[in-house]
Amino acid sequence: MKSWIEKVKGAVGRIGSLAYGIESKEAEENEARRIEQEGPPECLAFALFTLVESYVWGGEGAKAYVPFRRSIRLWDTSPELFDSGDRHDFFWSFKWMVTGLAEYPEIPAEQINATIADMERRFSVAGNGMDAVAYAAYRWADHIGDSDLELAFEAWRSTPRDDFSQCPACEPGDRTMYLFEEGRYAEGIRLLENAQEAGAECRTEPADMLSQLQLAYLEVGDADGAARAH
Repeated sequence: MKSWIEKVKGAVGRIGSLAYGIESKEAEENEARRIEQEGPPECLAFALFTLVESYVWGGEGAKAYVPFRRSIRLWDTSPELFDSGDRHDFFWSFKWMVTGLAEYPEIPAEQINATIADMERRFSVAGNGMDAVAYAAYRWADHIGDSDLELAFEAWRSTPRDDFSQCPACEPGDRTMYLFEEGRYAEGIRLLENAQEAGAECRTEPADMLSQLQLAYLEVGDADGAARAH
């Protein structure tokens, strides 16, 4: 017979598998609130992460900051409630917050800077690799047009991959965003073509890299390549 924790986590997981939209977000918020009030407390971290994920992928990243902060408070007060999966989800969500919040002009830069600093501190204390932190810092530097953008990019590129790195399918496209901005089209195209040949796929790939490729091909005068990518 399934335990209470297993049943509640199963219910949260089923809600999380719904298509992203108003109904799923409301259901996840209600479930997180119910768990906070009624328990089991061991399910709260999972419920909060599911809500964060729903907001991020549902196009409302700014709203994700509220359940994200709730998960931070839970981590600080009751880290024993996080199992290994919850722990990974908790640290992974920092990447979404930094890169996602930058898209919303109503979010002050001070808040994003503070989130990156908090992310770096928490990753260090937990003994995590620092690749995700370097990536977040690079993305923010790119967003604000930092004069040290090249240094931020090279710092990320030279940091060893770890459990919190961008997925292998996403990383080539993340790198070529910078390369194409710098006019390094041949280098970026080669990187994406290699990723295509390797069959890299995830939730957003190869769609994102193909959208980059078709424009890059046009920049170098390769209309046939642009048509293929399209």
